[in-house]
Amino acid sequence: MLEGFKIPLTLDKATKAFIGTSVTDFATELGIIVRDVFPMRFHKWDSVPEDVKTLMYEKLEGKFELLHTDNVLMEYVNSRLHIQWKRSRGVLSQHWKNNGGKTNPRLARSNMHGDCRNQDDWNHLCDYSESEKTRTYSDQMELNRRKQVNISRGLSVDSQSCIQNCKFTLFYS
Repeated sequence: MLEGFKIPLTLDKATKAFIGTSVTDFATELGIIVRDVFPMRFHKWDSVPEDVKTLMYEKLEGKFELLHTDNVLMEYVNSRLHIQWKRSRGVLSQHWKNNGGKTNPRLARSNMHGDCRNQDDWNHLCDYSESEKTRTYSDQMELNRRKQVNISRGLSVDSQSCIQNCKFTLFYS
Protein backbone atom coordinates (compact mmCIF):
# COMPACT_ATOMS: atom_id res chain seq x y z
CA MET A 1 0.00 0.00 0.00
CA LEU A 2 1.30 3.47 -0.84
CA GLU A 3 2.32 5.61 2.08
CA GLY A 4 -0.45 7.99 3.08
CA PHE A 5 -3.02 6.08 1.03
CA LYS A 6 -6.10 4.97 2.93
CA ILE A 7 -8.60 2.41 1.69
CA PRO A 8 -11.97 4.03 1.01
CA LEU A 9 -15.03 2.47 2.62
CA THR A 10 -18.42 2.65 0.94
CA LEU A 11 -21.47 2.20 3.11
CA ASP A 12 -24.76 1.13 1.58
CA LYS A 13 -27.24 3.33 3.46
CA ALA A 14 -30.13 0.92 2.81
CA THR A 15 -28.45 -2.17 4.30
CA LYS A 16 -26.11 -0.22 6.59
CA ALA A 17 -23.19 -2.42 5.55
CA PHE A 18 -19.96 -1.85 3.68
CA ILE A 19 -19.94 -2.76 0.01
CA GLY A 20 -17.19 -3.13 -2.56
CA THR A 21 -13.74 -4.63 -2.63
CA SER A 22 -12.64 -3.09 0.66
CA VAL A 23 -15.03 -5.23 2.73
CA THR A 24 -12.60 -8.14 3.04
CA ASP A 25 -9.69 -5.85 3.91
CA PHE A 26 -11.81 -4.18 6.58
CA ALA A 27 -12.94 -7.48 8.12
CA THR A 28 -9.39 -8.82 8.17
CA GLU A 29 -7.98 -5.69 9.76
CA LEU A 30 -10.80 -5.64 12.31
CA GLY A 31 -9.97 -9.19 13.39
CA ILE A 32 -6.27 -8.38 13.69
CA ILE A 33 -6.93 -5.26 15.75
CA VAL A 34 -9.33 -6.97 18.14
CA ARG A 35 -6.98 -9.92 18.57
CA ASP A 36 -3.78 -7.89 18.98
CA VAL A 37 -4.96 -4.71 20.72
CA PHE A 38 -8.15 -5.35 22.60
CA PRO A 39 -7.89 -6.49 26.24
CA MET A 40 -10.27 -9.38 26.98
CA ARG A 41 -10.88 -8.44 30.61
CA PHE A 42 -14.24 -6.82 29.86
CA HIS A 43 -17.33 -9.00 29.96
CA LYS A 44 -19.85 -6.69 28.31
CA TRP A 45 -19.33 -4.38 25.36
CA ASP A 46 -20.92 -1.52 27.29
CA SER A 47 -18.29 -1.85 30.02
CA VAL A 48 -15.44 -1.29 27.56
CA PRO A 49 -14.01 2.19 28.25
CA GLU A 50 -14.27 4.76 25.47
CA ASP A 51 -10.48 5.22 25.38
CA VAL A 52 -10.06 1.52 24.44
CA LYS A 53 -12.65 1.83 21.67
CA THR A 54 -11.00 5.07 20.51
CA LEU A 55 -7.65 3.26 20.25
CA MET A 56 -9.25 0.68 17.96
CA TYR A 57 -10.84 3.41 15.82
CA GLU A 58 -7.41 5.06 15.53
CA LYS A 59 -5.84 1.77 14.41
CA LEU A 60 -8.56 1.42 11.75
CA GLU A 61 -8.03 5.03 10.66
CA GLY A 62 -4.42 4.15 9.88
CA LYS A 63 -5.65 2.05 6.94
CA PHE A 64 -9.18 3.18 6.14
CA GLU A 65 -11.05 6.41 5.51
CA LEU A 66 -13.35 6.69 8.52
CA LEU A 67 -15.58 9.72 8.63
CA HIS A 68 -16.38 10.40 12.29
CA THR A 69 -19.03 12.88 11.17
CA ASP A 70 -21.02 10.10 9.49
CA ASN A 71 -23.02 8.65 12.40
CA VAL A 72 -24.39 5.73 10.38
CA LEU A 73 -20.88 4.71 9.31
CA MET A 74 -19.50 4.97 12.84
CA GLU A 75 -22.43 2.98 14.25
CA TYR A 76 -21.66 0.26 11.72
CA VAL A 77 -17.94 0.28 12.61
CA ASN A 78 -18.86 0.06 16.30
CA SER A 79 -21.24 -2.85 15.66
CA ARG A 80 -18.56 -4.71 13.67
CA LEU A 81 -16.03 -4.17 16.47
CA HIS A 82 -18.59 -5.47 18.97
CA ILE A 83 -19.33 -8.56 16.87
CA GLN A 84 -15.63 -9.32 16.35
CA TRP A 85 -14.95 -8.83 20.06
CA LYS A 86 -17.73 -11.30 20.95
CA ARG A 87 -16.45 -13.77 18.36
CA SER A 88 -12.89 -13.53 19.71
CA ARG A 89 -14.08 -14.05 23.29
CA GLY A 90 -16.14 -17.01 22.09
CA VAL A 91 -13.12 -18.62 20.43
CA LEU A 92 -11.10 -18.25 23.63
CA SER A 93 -13.97 -19.57 25.74
CA GLN A 94 -14.42 -22.57 23.46
CA HIS A 95 -10.68 -23.26 23.66
CA TRP A 96 -10.95 -23.24 27.46
CA LYS A 97 -13.87 -25.71 27.32
CA ASN A 98 -12.18 -27.97 24.75
CA ASN A 99 -9.07 -28.20 26.90
CA GLY A 100 -10.85 -29.48 29.99
CA GLY A 101 -12.04 -26.17 31.41
CA LYS A 102 -15.14 -27.66 33.00
CA THR A 103 -13.51 -30.84 34.30
CA ASN A 104 -9.87 -29.82 34.73
CA PRO A 105 -9.56 -26.01 34.91
CA ARG A 106 -5.85 -26.17 35.81
CA LEU A 107 -5.08 -27.98 32.57
CA ALA A 108 -7.16 -25.51 30.54
CA ARG A 109 -5.48 -22.58 32.26
CA SER A 110 -2.03 -23.96 31.40
CA ASN A 111 -2.94 -24.22 27.70
CA MET A 112 -3.40 -20.60 26.59
CA HIS A 113 -4.90 -20.07 23.13
CA GLY A 114 -2.41 -18.76 20.57
CA ASP A 115 -4.59 -15.75 19.72
CA CYS A 116 -4.81 -14.54 23.32
CA ARG A 117 -2.77 -11.35 23.76
CA ASN A 118 -1.06 -12.25 27.02
CA GLN A 119 -1.17 -14.46 30.09
CA ASP A 120 -3.00 -11.81 32.14
CA ASP A 121 -5.90 -11.76 29.68
CA TRP A 122 -5.98 -15.56 29.58
CA ASN A 123 -5.95 -15.80 33.40
CA HIS A 124 -8.75 -13.25 33.61
CA LEU A 125 -10.88 -15.20 31.13
CA CYS A 126 -10.16 -18.44 32.98
CA ASP A 127 -11.13 -16.82 36.31
CA TYR A 128 -14.35 -15.59 34.76
CA SER A 129 -15.15 -19.00 33.22
CA GLU A 130 -14.41 -20.76 36.50
CA SER A 131 -16.56 -18.43 38.61
CA GLU A 132 -19.67 -19.92 40.20
CA LYS A 133 -21.96 -17.41 38.51
CA THR A 134 -20.61 -18.23 35.03
CA ARG A 135 -20.68 -21.99 35.63
CA THR A 136 -24.29 -21.84 36.85
CA TYR A 137 -25.31 -19.78 33.83
CA SER A 138 -23.44 -22.07 31.43
CA ASP A 139 -25.02 -25.20 32.93
CA GLN A 140 -28.49 -23.65 32.68
CA MET A 141 -27.96 -22.70 29.02
CA GLU A 142 -26.74 -26.22 28.27
CA LEU A 143 -29.93 -27.66 29.82
CA ASN A 144 -32.04 -25.22 27.81
CA ARG A 145 -30.33 -26.25 24.56
CA ARG A 146 -31.08 -29.90 25.31
CA LYS A 147 -34.79 -29.07 25.63
CA GLN A 148 -34.98 -27.48 22.19
CA VAL A 149 -36.96 -29.38 19.61
CA ASN A 150 -35.28 -29.70 16.23
CA ILE A 151 -37.65 -30.23 13.34
CA SER A 152 -36.03 -32.41 10.68
CA ARG A 153 -38.17 -31.16 7.77
CA GLY A 154 -38.63 -34.76 6.66
CA LEU A 155 -35.11 -35.15 5.26
CA SER A 156 -34.23 -38.25 7.27
CA VAL A 157 -33.70 -41.67 5.71
CA ASP A 158 -37.01 -42.94 7.12
CA SER A 159 -39.17 -40.31 5.46
CA GLN A 160 -39.61 -38.81 2.04
CA SER A 161 -37.93 -35.55 1.26
CA CYS A 162 -39.92 -32.41 1.90
CA ILE A 163 -39.08 -31.30 -1.62
CA GLN A 164 -40.66 -34.45 -3.09
CA ASN A 165 -43.91 -33.59 -1.31
CA CYS A 166 -44.06 -29.96 -2.42
CA LYS A 167 -45.98 -28.84 -5.48
CA PHE A 168 -44.46 -26.02 -7.49
CA THR A 169 -46.32 -23.74 -9.86
CA LEU A 170 -44.47 -21.70 -12.43
CA PHE A 171 -45.87 -18.38 -13.51
CA TYR A 172 -44.93 -16.79 -16.80
CA SER A 173 -45.74 -13.28 -17.81
